[in-house]
Amino acid sequence: MSGKGFRNPAVELDWASRLAGEVAFLRHKIPWLEHRESSDWDLAVRDHERTVKVTGSILGDPLLTVSRVYVEQRYYPWGQVDFLPSFEWNGYVYLDSERFWSRVALGEDGLPRPCVAHDALIAWLTGLLTGGTYQPRYDRLLQEAWAVDQRELRDCLRWAFGEDLAGEMALLLERKNPGEAVLLVPDLRSMLKWRSVLRSPAEVLERVVRHWFCELSHHWKPPFPWLALLGPDGVGKSTVIAGVDELLKPSRLKTLLVHWRPKMAGHEPADAVVVTDPHGRSARGFLSSTLALVLLWVRWMIGRVGRTWHQRAKQKIMVSDRYYPDLLVDPRRYLYGGSLRLARWVFRALPKPDLTIILLADPEVILARKEEVPREELIRQLTVYRALAEELPNDVVTLDAGRSVSEVREEVARILMEHLFRVR
Repeated sequence: MSGKGFRNPAVELDWASRLAGEVAFLRHKIPWLEHRESSDWDLAVRDHERTVKVTGSILGDPLLTVSRVYVEQRYYPWGQVDFLPSFEWNGYVYLDSERFWSRVALGEDGLPRPCVAHDALIAWLTGLLTGGTYQPRYDRLLQEAWAVDQRELRDCLRWAFGEDLAGEMALLLERKNPGEAVLLVPDLRSMLKWRSVLRSPAEVLERVVRHWFCELSHHWKPPFPWLALLGPDGVGKSTVIAGVDELLKPSRLKTLLVHWRPKMAGHEPADAVVVTDPHGRSARGFLSSTLALVLLWVRWMIGRVGRTWHQRAKQKIMVSDRYYPDLLVDPRRYLYGGSLRLARWVFRALPKPDLTIILLADPEVILARKEEVPREELIRQLTVYRALAEELPNDVVTLDAGRSVSEVREEVARILMEHLFRVR
């Protein structure tokens, strides 16, 4: 595999040459359109099976592949590549594929690109239809399309939304204010559905069913994994997590940090506060501890069907800084005064991470970093963590966190990438 992948122009050109007439680069290397170091590659593909075969021979296997009806996301160590087999929203096509491919041509650099009208239309409608948003950085692209290919842009808008809405969209382009189209989003979605059904009801029904079946499958079994980091205070979990997030940036793999338990609502304050005396308060009684376990189970079930699982279905690796087994190791930290046997039983009913990494180190190293519990208690916790590594389900790895932070975070990132590669 090329270490730089598509970041090497020669690799881009070789790939495009082998797939001549079958692929097109969208919004690619336009001089006045910002192309960040972390930008991804949006690629229209005509023959998905052949494209995947050629891509594998040039780039090798990705770390992670997430397949949806309208896009296949492929994450490599050097970046993200998106294959678009069609141009649709929730199963409703907004740009006819044959029309698109009839206007694809080679640029001066030898890379195939769509006509500017189609390029601008896809950039405009993707944000509007999917999220009801608009990115001002596309202003000049739309102005260019309106100036040099106005007729094609008008015709595409009419095909998708009908004469009246196309006229309103055209007026926004005339006024150089395409961002106001966010106000038309409900009407755009409704008209796109209606016109799609009238055009081809059986095909639309099949597309919509396939789309929602795929999305429900991803929510039932999220394609983005869940990583949990465990270990005593002072072992460096938070620092390692921040470093791993930075190391993953080139791949465009994003993370969702969950501290101890998921939030039940987006506005709920985070639990990640600095704890300087984890054993400073008295534990709850048996009854209140049992009720706390029930509440924790409820939180995880709501999190599973809500925010955390949705994020994992869509775009993010979930990273837990501490997780339920910490309670089994150090119940006093969580004010738990109930039965450990009951706590273990509840743990069996909770969702489990795909990969757990337990950070351990010599007691003297940890105490030199952060002295929050007595040496004897720290030794006890380290012993229990080592025993826990033999009991936890799924992939479990123990790491020596006594090394430098950079070494540990690179090792954690490597283990995570190997996990992705192994289960892709």
